[in-house]
Amino acid sequence: VLPVLERIERELGVGVVRPEHLLYVCGYPCPAAEPEPVDPSTAPTSRFPSLPQANCGCDCHCGRRCDCECRKGDGSGKGMSIGIVDTGLDPDSAVRHVWMQGVIGEPDGAVSGGLVGAYGGHGTFGAGCARVTAPDADVFVASALPYAGAAYETELGDAVERLLDVRVPDVLVFTFVSSSYRDLGPMTFEDLFERRLRHLKGLAILSPAGNDGWSTPMFPAAFP
Repeated sequence: VLPVLERIERELGVGVVRPEHLLYVCGYPCPAAEPEPVDPSTAPTSRFPSLPQANCGCDCHCGRRCDCECRKGDGSGKGMSIGIVDTGLDPDSAVRHVWMQGVIGEPDGAVSGGLVGAYGGHGTFGAGCARVTAPDADVFVASALPYAGAAYETELGDAVERLLDVRVPDVLVFTFVSSSYRDLGPMTFEDLFERRLRHLKGLAILSPAGNDGWSTPMFPAAFP
């Protein structure tokens, strides 16, 4: 593939054609091969006797519902929606855990009957993080990383578009990353931004830089 790309670049210019990138969940996608029971004392319902109050986002980080202009609603996420593009959702978790009640999404193919298979559960975990930050927000989890916590960029672009066709969230969360050919970025996400995302006023996009500790630009977070 690389010799073909180099030939095209010599004839047509750099960036005209790019390879299709494989993006993966932010960090090393280690499977849950040896799961251990969770200590009940560490569960969110034990640490938070009631559902937590979200930090309003001001510089003091005090956790109180202070009066500032940087938040929407009452600081709990009420009236806001969060769309997470990840491995999908374990639907049982939305029933079993109080902080997950009301979370919906496409099923995680690696979670079944209360058992988390290899590379499963990442989307459910992400939804839980969203809920303990914004307890009253509506959360939807898309299933878009079928290959050991990874997917090709065109597949991820299609998943984002499916989500936007059904609902446009206030916050769109990507949990996947990749370095890219010549640090140009995946072409699919440039196209997606130009066609769909840039026209959605008020939409906030959260995209990770990855957990690898590299200085290499990681996309889509590295896009300007």
